[in-house]
Amino acid sequence: MKIDIAYNSYTYKFDFKTDDKSFNNEKCGKQCKQIIRENEKNRIEKWFESFLLKLGEDFGRPDLEIAFTSIQYECNNVEEIVSKMSIHKNRNWKITLNIVVIEDKNVLGELHELINTMVESKENTLYKQLGEMQVLSKIEEIDKSEVSVVFIAPMSAGKSTLINALIGKDLLPSQNQATTATICKIKDIDGKEGFDAVIKNAVGEILEEKENIDLSFIEDYNDKGNTEDIEIFIEGDIKNIDSSDLKLVLVDTPGPNNSENIRHKEVTLNYIKDKTNNPLILYN
Repeated sequence: MKIDIAYNSYTYKFDFKTDDKSFNNEKCGKQCKQIIRENEKNRIEKWFESFLLKLGEDFGRPDLEIAFTSIQYECNNVEEIVSKMSIHKNRNWKITLNIVVIEDKNVLGELHELINTMVESKENTLYKQLGEMQVLSKIEEIDKSEVSVVFIAPMSAGKSTLINALIGKDLLPSQNQATTATICKIKDIDGKEGFDAVIKNAVGEILEEKENIDLSFIEDYNDKGNTEDIEIFIEGDIKNIDSSDLKLVLVDTPGPNNSENIRHKEVTLNYIKDKTNNPLILYN
């Protein structure tokens, strides 16, 4: 039996085809068809194994030749499921899997291309309607949004050490004592050479801008964080993280139990209670 499945990783919808004419018979394949009906809104990794098991029961474990088309991530999931079933003990069942990987689409990028095309034809009615409905401003807002991962832990717990490991170099001060005294945000820009920094005070005024910073530069401003409210904004390539599909920002925070600056506790609580940006909190 040959089966062709084209799966959309974003909508969970799929096209299913088979060369077995008996599959279209209402009396055949009741169990596996029910699995399909019940899981139209679920990820394929949650039901594909059950589907294959029921298909085997319904059709007497025929030799299967499966052609699966989707993005790499979904293909890996299905490949793992088929491999698991093929080596299952006491199951003499031949299943062949042919993977067709399609490129994962940059939906936002394609939307921008469409909008740019409409902009070029200035009289485009659809473009004007999108503007009136504030759709364009919303798209711009999404495009500028960032995904923040905030590292929170008591002083000397190893937050900066972990971030340095992700960065791939010792950029943030890290010692076996209370070390981080400022909010430090590192934005990942894949392919960027070196790290640049902007130092701002509590009201957002720029105190200094510097390219190709190193550990000593951060240490100088970090020490001032015990008596002044300042933030360090860094941009560079975080070598061990791929941010091609998002704007990732790692946030190093002072330990909330550092008595030298009572505002450190307030800063930590603000991140935890932030329902507007909903940052990912990593707590140790």
